[in-house]
Amino acid sequence: MSKSEYPINSYFSYQEILYFCKIEGCNEASDCIVNWVIDASELNMPALNKVVASTAKWLNEILSHFKRHISNGTAERENLLIRMIERMGFHCGHKSM
Repeated sequence: MSKSEYPINSYFSYQEILYFCKIEGCNEASDCIVNWVIDASELNMPALNKVVASTAKWLNEILSHFKRHISNGTAERENLLIRMIERMGFHCGHKSM
């Protein structure tokens, strides 16, 4: 694949990810994400290869969202706030804050 085809293939990969985000059922989501991983890995684009590797690594966790319809977003937000407060305290430790 030539570098001139990168933008076109990137756009179609992006559109497939947007379609995946709108899926409701677990079986359809599983089929869609597995097909996307296969298609995207065949494109052999360096930046996209990192996304494919992360998606393949976290595939079970991604699909569990479609099975249980729960998210850990609230906990991640709290962890982010804790890290931000720690950075503002210049990593001096919990007692000094």
